Amino acid sequence: MKASFILLVLVTLMLRMNGSGQSAQLPPASDMKTIGLIGGTSWYSTVDYYRYINEAVNDAYGNNTNPPLILYNMNQERIHELQAKGQWDEIAALLTPSNYPARVEQGIFKAESKKYVLQQIEELRKRGAQGIVLGCTEFPLIIKSPDVEVPLFDTTRLHSQMAVDFILGQQGLARVRPDQ
Repeated sequence: MKASFILLVLVTLMLRMNGSGQSAQLPPASDMKTIGLIGGTSWYSTVDYYRYINEAVNDAYGNNTNPPLILYNMNQERIHELQAKGQWDEIAALLTPSNYPARVEQGIFKAESKKYVLQQIEELRKRGAQGIVLGCTEFPLIIKSPDVEVPLFDTTRLHSQMAVDFILGQQGLARVRPDQ
């Protein structure tokens, strides 16, 4: 029930974002709002947010116009140091509690991670899921639409689109590029 509601909200958001295109006037670039972006535990899971937001704004304005964006990225080396010392409580304090089956290991995904996630998606599809929310930044890096038989909702792209709408002060003035 909860998953169905979340999916319904995301589908509604996606339908809204596919609306009128760029019919409204862009605000002056100097009026763009500043967005803060808190990165993940590695740059590999953060780079897509940065790229999608910048591409969408630049596509709308042209001339290498970039949005005001402040990025905070975690120091992965610090996490490794704490791991080596067994200081798990300190790591927990640094990280949002999570347990992702598909871990980024210095930008290299293991084949068994992709296989595991695809198996879970297929199991959900067999149980009636008609769409899948890729609810962590690592999943869209390894799972693509051709890999599955149901629509995928890439939360990295959805979040990026919402950030672009916020930066520009209105929905629909610029679009995050679709998966290529």
